[in-house]
Amino acid sequence: MSLLGLALVVLPGLLVVRAPWTAVAPLSLSFWALSAWWPPFAGPGRGRIVAATLAASFLLALLRLVPKHELEPPPGWRPPLAPPPPPPRAFVPSPALASAPSLLVLATALALLAPVPLWHHAPGPRLAFQTTTARLLVWRDGVPANAEPLLPLEPLGAHAPALATLAADVSHLSGLDPGPAALWLVAAAAGLLLVGLFSLHATWARPWPAALGALLGLAVSPWPGFLTLLGEGEALVALAFLLPAVALLVGHASRSSAVAGALLLAASALAQPVLTAAAALLSAGAALTRSRERRPAAQRLALSFIVALVLAAPGLWPLARALSLREVAAIALAPRTLELPPFALGLLFAALAPFAFVRAAERRSPRVRAVLAGVAVVAALLLVVRVHAWFAAGQLSDETRSALARAAASVPLTGSICAADGVRDFVPALAGRRVGEPGVWVPPVYSEEWARRERQPCAEHLESLPADP
Repeated sequence: MSLLGLALVVLPGLLVVRAPWTAVAPLSLSFWALSAWWPPFAGPGRGRIVAATLAASFLLALLRLVPKHELEPPPGWRPPLAPPPPPPRAFVPSPALASAPSLLVLATALALLAPVPLWHHAPGPRLAFQTTTARLLVWRDGVPANAEPLLPLEPLGAHAPALATLAADVSHLSGLDPGPAALWLVAAAAGLLLVGLFSLHATWARPWPAALGALLGLAVSPWPGFLTLLGEGEALVALAFLLPAVALLVGHASRSSAVAGALLLAASALAQPVLTAAAALLSAGAALTRSRERRPAAQRLALSFIVALVLAAPGLWPLARALSLREVAAIALAPRTLELPPFALGLLFAALAPFAFVRAAERRSPRVRAVLAGVAVVAALLLVVRVHAWFAAGQLSDETRSALARAAASVPLTGSICAADGVRDFVPALAGRRVGEPGVWVPPVYSEEWARRERQPCAEHLESLPADP
């Protein structure tokens, strides 16, 4: 991925001077996810607008490098009396970036990105649908009204649009096809999930137990089974926003942190609304419990939630248009028995793992430190291996990807292609062509729109396309 694509992760979040380092990348990505729905940043011309905004953010960030010069006071000037110190606030400062626990977490998060060039697309039908949406956003250079010509669905963006809009922005700036662009975004979200969990644990534990607990908790969680209940890619991106948001709301007490948390909550709502609503309620309860003064804390939380709702409203509007009472009931009553145990295990491991290191991190014994260092290295390696095993398991074969490339070159845009199970979902995502019956996986929010579609016969079969000479 190009440097411009990586710049999306640090800008404009780097301009938020008082933001902890753990929130810089999520704040940047939340801005891009939300701006796709707010004029004048919304399309058409989204690619040029993103590039211009990124350039302006970079120039403003350079001002932070300008040395500051203090002028000497005039003769005879006396400084005013210092005001009394404010009462202590009930929050724990965020771990410094230069500390060893922070560097360990950051290095592991970056290591999750290192093997990404080995793979070609994001895994699974859900992420294939997101890749298809990202392809449409790139084609239209903005958010179109519907998913034509690839899918007979309207409106576009009713299902978790944050992932697709971010992948489209990465594709615009880096020149990558939406397939690998979505893969890079999912890997970055996995890294930010680790950083966000570390920042959340650091609000109640010391940095070393927080770092070791975040690493071990995610490493032993079932990948990606613990995310399946709420959507694998969508839940991963939502948690990348949610965890630092909860850390800001629970671990800080200023209005600026409340507004920053609102920005992250709004972006998370565009990735997984149900998960965001549940996390917002839990964070409100935790913040009110920890606060010494309930009324200011309640006012701060109300400010954050109102700002988040306003920021997310344009992106949630397609969901409100598409969702019916029948679809709500179908989603709520859908059987999820097999998905509950992995979700519960992942939640348990991620929440309780730091407790295993609270006592050990306080000891000064060289043997204990060596054991903790070994646990950190093993957990980091295990996490990287498990995440990329998920990616590897969902890759199409070289022959299938070659057939999809031939389909993109030889089949007209108005034609339709049939393919086998496991490949069908990637025809619109990677080849940019419509699929014949029985079609692709679509989110439950589109079930009624999908049922009203015009049945599309097969113009070509992917397996029968002639091979390159």
